[in-house]
Amino acid sequence: MKGYGKRIFLAAFIVAAFAVVVYCVLATGKRQTTRLPNGTELSFLAMTHGPSNVCFPGSVLDRLIYRLAPAKGISIGSFKLVPVTPLVDFWPTTSGRVALQKKAVVWIRHWGGTHAPPFLVAQANTFFDVRATLADESDEEWEMRPNTLDLRSLSQNSVHCISLWHFSAFPRRGKILKFRIYGRNSSDGWNTLAEFRIPNPTPGSYPVWKSVALPVTQTNDDMEVSLVDLVSGTKTIHWMPKDKRPFTMARFAVKQKGKATEAWLPDRMEATDATGNEAEFPIIDYGITNGLACYDGQGTSLSPSEVWRIRMRFAQEKNLAPERIWTSPEIPVRGGNLVPTTLTTNFQSYQITLACAARNTIRLKMHPMPKDARMRLVGFVDNHGKRIEHTSGFFGDDEFDAQWNISAEAAWVTVAIGLAETRHFEFLAQPARQ
Repeated sequence: MKGYGKRIFLAAFIVAAFAVVVYCVLATGKRQTTRLPNGTELSFLAMTHGPSNVCFPGSVLDRLIYRLAPAKGISIGSFKLVPVTPLVDFWPTTSGRVALQKKAVVWIRHWGGTHAPPFLVAQANTFFDVRATLADESDEEWEMRPNTLDLRSLSQNSVHCISLWHFSAFPRRGKILKFRIYGRNSSDGWNTLAEFRIPNPTPGSYPVWKSVALPVTQTNDDMEVSLVDLVSGTKTIHWMPKDKRPFTMARFAVKQKGKATEAWLPDRMEATDATGNEAEFPIIDYGITNGLACYDGQGTSLSPSEVWRIRMRFAQEKNLAPERIWTSPEIPVRGGNLVPTTLTTNFQSYQITLACAARNTIRLKMHPMPKDARMRLVGFVDNHGKRIEHTSGFFGDDEFDAQWNISAEAAWVTVAIGLAETRHFEFLAQPARQ
C-alpha cells in the first residue's frame, strides 16, 4: 500500500505540476531578458515582498516540488523528487526583529562569460556607479536605497549569479511596474542598462489620506511642536556629490513651557503612506537652522505624490540633569592605544557594560533598552581634557561600538553618556515636491 500511495501522490503531483506550469507560462509570457554590451545577459526572475522574501532561481517545477513534497523528498524506485533550497532574503534588526516588513525585492539573474562583470562597471564601484528604480504607470520613479544591492553566486563562474534589489518603498497602486537599472557613463551621466515590465505584486484599492495645511501644531506634555514645512524630491547630497538623489526635509518650531527652545532635536522620522510604504533614510542630518529644528533624510524617500503620516521623535540634546549622566572610571591608554578593559556597573535602573578591544574600539551597552529615552554620548576626553574624535562605528539608542583616534600623549580617557528623554509627535501632511 505504501508504494501504491507514492504512485498516487506522484501522479497527482505531475498533473498539478503540468497545470501550474501551463498557468505560469500563460500568465507571465515570454521570459524577459536583456544583453549588456559586455555580453552579460540579465533576466527577470521575480519580484517578492513582505517580511521574508523567497525566490527560486530554477524552474516553476522547483517551486512546486518545494511546496508539495516532504523535506526529505519522495522516492519511487530509482526516481526521486527532492525539494531545492530557495534563496531567502530578510533584514533583521540588532534585536533580531525583521525590519521593513513590507519591503520588496527584485531578483535578476546574470549570465555571461567567465571574466565578464555582472554590470558594465566593476563590482566594487556599484555603490556610486549603479542605481535602480521602480516606476509606476505615470513613469514616476522610486529609487532604491544605495548600498543594498546584493549578489548571490550560483556557481564558480562569477557571472552566474542572482542580484537582489531592495526597495523599502515602491508604487503600489497600479498594475504594472517598470524596473530600471542605470549605469554611470564616462560623462558622469546615466545610461539605462536594463528595463523590465513586471506585474505589481501589491495591486489593490488603497485609501487616500487627506493632508492638512501647514503649519500644524501638536503637543506632548509641556512641549509644543509645529511642522512648518515638509519638502521631498531630489538634490545633491554630500556623500554622492556627482548626482541628485532622493531626500526629505522637515522643519519644526519647538517650544517648551511656552518658550522657544533649541534643547530638543528631531533625531528620528517614521514615515508611512496609505499604501503601506515605510520610509528608510540611510543617512540623516539634523540640527537647528535659523531657529528651526531640521530633519534631513537622504538617499531614499516616499513619493511626494502621497500624503504621509510622519511620527517624529525629539530627543533632549541639552540641559541634561546631572543624575542622568554617567561617567566611566579612567580607562588606561599606552602609546595611543586603549589597554584592554572590561567593566560592568549600574546606572539608575540600567546595567552598563563597557569593553575595550583592538583598533581603539569601545563597545558600550545599556540594558534594558531605555523607554521614552535614548543613550547619548556626552563626552569622550583624555587626561588633558582633549576631546577624542571617533573614526568609525555604530551608535544606537542603547549601545555604541566605535573606533577612536587617541593621542599618543594620553595616559587615560573617560567616557560620559547621558540618558536623553524622548517625546513623539505625529503629523499628516503631503510634502511639497522639489
